[in-house]
Amino acid sequence: MVHGTVCVAVGLMLAMTMTPAVAAPAPPQRTVWTNEALEDAAQPSAAVSQIGDPTAFVSTPAIPGGYRKEFDPAWYREQLAPLEAESEAVAERIALIRAALANPMVWHEPGLRLDRESMRLSPQNELALLEARQAELKTKIDAIYDEARRHWIPPGSLR
Repeated sequence: MVHGTVCVAVGLMLAMTMTPAVAAPAPPQRTVWTNEALEDAAQPSAAVSQIGDPTAFVSTPAIPGGYRKEFDPAWYREQLAPLEAESEAVAERIALIRAALANPMVWHEPGLRLDRESMRLSPQNELALLEARQAELKTKIDAIYDEARRHWIPPGSLR
């Protein structure tokens, strides 16, 4: 019992004589971010790390090798413009033919028109061809949007 009391007493004496620097480690230094620091961090050559030394990280350029059309929203808009214009024209023609099929008295082309390249299709056949073309255009448009999304271009910047 005496031996245990002596050990506790010696331990308490050692604990009281220790300096505070040894007893508790210093708290880590906190970083205060200012607007200037955030603007500097937004530069392409700056790397920001919450843990560790920021100089240890090497930032890579966003687009290696200069300009690439896959990362340019304007290139996708140029690809989409003629497809979307044709899709709208096809949709208008489909609506016109459906209206004609619903009420034949609304739309009537009398006689044979010789200014056309070939004989006119029946409205049902023309409707089927236009619907197939519209589906093909939709597939192409969706493929362009998917490719843009794979290159991290938001859909809103393509409209």
